[in-house]
Amino acid sequence: MDPLIRVEGLKKLFPVRKGLHSMIFSRKAEYVHAVDGVSFTISKGEIFGLAGESGCGKTTTGRLLLRLVEPTEGSVYFEGEDIFSLSGRELMRKRREMQMIFQDPYKSLDPKKTVKDIINEPLSIHKIGKNRREKLEIIYEMLEAVKLTPPEDYLFKYPHELSGGERQRVAIARAIILKPKFIVADEPVSMLDVSIRASILDLMIELKDKFNLTYLYITHDLSVASYLCNKLAIMYLGKLVELGATLDLVKDPLHPYTKMLISAVPVPDPTYKREEIRIRGEVGNPINPPPGCRFHPRCPFATDKCREIEPDFNEVKDGHFVACHLFQS
Repeated sequence: MDPLIRVEGLKKLFPVRKGLHSMIFSRKAEYVHAVDGVSFTISKGEIFGLAGESGCGKTTTGRLLLRLVEPTEGSVYFEGEDIFSLSGRELMRKRREMQMIFQDPYKSLDPKKTVKDIINEPLSIHKIGKNRREKLEIIYEMLEAVKLTPPEDYLFKYPHELSGGERQRVAIARAIILKPKFIVADEPVSMLDVSIRASILDLMIELKDKFNLTYLYITHDLSVASYLCNKLAIMYLGKLVELGATLDLVKDPLHPYTKMLISAVPVPDPTYKREEIRIRGEVGNPINPPPGCRFHPRCPFATDKCREIEPDFNEVKDGHFVACHLFQS
């Protein structure tokens, strides 16, 4: 069966704005390598996790998949159709099938609009609903789906009158009201109180089953990814370094960077012991990324080959891919 999403060689380079001094004494153009040659597939009904440290390119990848930013190179196929080849009405039609849940609901919701107006906006843009009554029925259905009940208590509230969890539920309702097939969820619980994160994650799973959704779930928290995602990809400085079934990757990580991320996840068992990976230094500069393997300046296992040659992203076990010279002949 063909995947719902197929990403091939995706790149996004952002030009660096220079000051007057740099413009005079340096003519060389510089770019931030936000996403640099990423390829993967997402199957229908899957929750695909994309994890890594801040600045690794996760959010830019999600925005590229929805064509919220234009790529430098590469393709994104949605049900076999290249979204970067679409324009006008074709792109508008495809937008109904792809939506996004943003990280901070307070910033993503218009503070001057009521909940009713916020959720109604996608219906108005795409001309869904014959009249106000029919639109109101759809809004009621969505509020009930995200557990904001009774709906009439929330219709005329403004974002500042809601709790953080309620605001994110409104954002989720806005994302699913068009009945999309694919949703990019950009760290949707990272801005919420720990006590309500699990309820939002459970709601997303419930909505996935109810509306046949497929998610790209962006996170820096591997404990959340292991709870929610079927498949997980690890990203570092614009590159994928490991990809596989979530449980296999968490139980048996192969790339040193993945091992570092997993070793940083707290375990609620004082007797549990695991391999400690000591990583030196800070994340590299995305404007001038290191040659060879981009993780080699911090890797305790780096060799001369790692410093000179970029490793291929190869399948080393069934469905488990890694970009590391330790697993290449």
